[in-house]
Amino acid sequence: MSYLNGSDFFDRDETQAMQNEVERFKQGGLLHNVRTEGDGETPSLQKQNLQLCPMSPHSRLFKAFPFNEKVVSAVSQLIGDSVVLHLDQVFLKPALHGTGTS
Repeated sequence: MSYLNGSDFFDRDETQAMQNEVERFKQGGLLHNVRTEGDGETPSLQKQNLQLCPMSPHSRLFKAFPFNEKVVSAVSQLIGDSVVLHLDQVFLKPALHGTGTS
């Protein structure tokens, strides 16, 4: 089993840039609430699990992450050198209203 201790993986500027991008997604209406009322169909009006998939067509920042040397190195250490990105997405669980992914 592999894991990554990410306490200092991204610096303050990188973290702020990612937060700004996610906020831009929110403000632009790109995130969709995929949480249901437990039946798999009825959209939840109370809880939120906001998703954008795929993400890279909407963000040059996130599109560049798979090519960042620090990211490539960490992923390679976890799963080996043969790495292929198939999909990127974001799930946002807002404070007080967020819910897990099932």
